Amino acid sequence: REQDEFVAEDAEAKRLAEHVKQTGVIDEWIVRKVIGAGANGLVALVENQKTNENAVMKIAMNLSTSGSLYWESDVLERIMQPSNNEDRTRHLVRRVDFGHTVNMDKQDVGYIVMENLPGNPVGILGALSGNALISKVAEFGLQLLKAVYDLHYLGFVHRDIKPENVGLYHDEILVLYDLGINVKNAIKLTGRVDDLWGWFYVLIEWMNCASKYPLCWAAFENDPDLRHFCKSGLFPAKYRYLRCLGRDDSPDYLYLAKLLLQAKKTADGTPAAEASAPFADEENDEKWSQRMSFLERLYD
Repeated sequence: REQDEFVAEDAEAKRLAEHVKQTGVIDEWIVRKVIGAGANGLVALVENQKTNENAVMKIAMNLSTSGSLYWESDVLERIMQPSNNEDRTRHLVRRVDFGHTVNMDKQDVGYIVMENLPGNPVGILGALSGNALISKVAEFGLQLLKAVYDLHYLGFVHRDIKPENVGLYHDEILVLYDLGINVKNAIKLTGRVDDLWGWFYVLIEWMNCASKYPLCWAAFENDPDLRHFCKSGLFPAKYRYLRCLGRDDSPDYLYLAKLLLQAKKTADGTPAAEASAPFADEENDEKWSQRMSFLERLYD
């Protein structure tokens, strides 16, 4: 679905949005529309003048908020390092470009260009029910768990895992983005377990995404799908395990993945086989390769 033009409510965001639209072109990127804004800056849909491919640009609001953007760019660069022992970009957003521009007050501010991922699991999950819904939530949950695992493996904590920060490529490959507030390694107030709690709550919201009140603490007794999920052995198993983790502990991602695989197998009506490598699902390799080829064209 085509993304709508965003109407900023904040006065500074409005000024930056008008400035960006009047500028029209930032380096080799044509600004097509503003699709989001926040305290730190603006998000715009852009088109590459050379390749005509669409991407998403984040532009810092001012000098003070440029620091967050520089940090996010550094994290994205680390994710894409060729020296990584395996490709960590399968379910983490990829940076396409990075540079500087001038804001509405003639200040030099940073921008990042990332791949465009307009899809979201909610649109797909909202049309499902029963075992089909549970199976799809487990499938997307595994992909999101892999994204969290990869980010943690590289030494970062996301700190903002939620459905709004998840995109889809071709409605199949889940990609986690918005890495601007993550931190290096676990600190006293935030650790890897906090990201896993975020992941856990996303699963519950997905199970109830058709509701006006999708949050996991909303009443669910009248929703048979959510009731079935929350009262199954799967739900308390994950809950109990996360309750046992401290912020300095190393999570057992494999155990959580096996729980999801078990749920998917049960929902699909197939034997719950032993899962020796839950992150090695290559069903979408062709689509993933297409995504990588598309991104390589943007670099040319």
